[in-house]
Amino acid sequence: MQLLHNNYTQTFGHGPTWSIQIHTSQTEPRDFFTESKRAAELIWSAKQGIVHVMYSGGVDSEYTLKLFHSLGMSVIPVIIKLNPSYNDHDIKYAIDFCEAHGLTPLIIDIDFDEFVRSGKIIDIAESVQLCVYQYAATLYATANIDGTVICNIGEPSVRLDSNTKQWSVIFDEYNYVFPKYWQTHGVIGTPFFNTYTPEMMFAFISDPRVNDLVNFRVPGKQGHQSSKWLIYNRHSGFNHCERPKYHGYEHIEHSAIGKHANILAFEEFKTQWNGQVTQEYHTFISKIKDPVISL
Repeated sequence: MQLLHNNYTQTFGHGPTWSIQIHTSQTEPRDFFTESKRAAELIWSAKQGIVHVMYSGGVDSEYTLKLFHSLGMSVIPVIIKLNPSYNDHDIKYAIDFCEAHGLTPLIIDIDFDEFVRSGKIIDIAESVQLCVYQYAATLYATANIDGTVICNIGEPSVRLDSNTKQWSVIFDEYNYVFPKYWQTHGVIGTPFFNTYTPEMMFAFISDPRVNDLVNFRVPGKQGHQSSKWLIYNRHSGFNHCERPKYHGYEHIEHSAIGKHANILAFEEFKTQWNGQVTQEYHTFISKIKDPVISL
């Protein structure tokens, strides 16, 4: 199956030369929940084997789980456990959710200290030009799953520049390392569920909540991340609650392994592979009907 529907996004270059092309659809995007259901049905029709959803306990992957189950599609949650107990504070939400809903997750245990000291984290990073060490364990885990794998990586960020007071749509190079790794390791599925189709991407970033943000109707907000649960609840009835936003590596950042040379090396990788493209929000939205958006 395709990692993105009709491979509608392509990227080029690295670091300061990194760019992205988005082949849009002539179909007007509907609400995000409707477009999510369409994406799930497209993936389900092309799946191979059992469908697995990478589940950190965050609202993104929980939305995906609820969506598939609401459509009668049985999927298995996958929880990555970074030992020794580095991310227990994060995966607690995932474990509690699975217990409450009678789900048996696939738990992938990774000895994170060994993963770093052995140089495996560097091997993975260099193989795909990865500049954020937090993605390496996820990449490694996805290559060890049989069947179809679904992740929630790669959506554009909508953020306010505190200096210019301008809202922008931002794409980061590091979110697009997954296709190369998956193609090399034969992983089937999509790392980009939240943007699997162009309609899904545009439905999300043009949601009424995002529109309120970029028009300064929600004072104090500087990005869309803390508003996701509201977007996911709209039309779905899933009743997500606001929760702390973790990335799962908080304890590692303050541990001895977080100071290991193989993690510090990612600072150098950022000088080479940390590309980013930005466009003012309203300008970007005005291009939705263009055949190709080049950034």
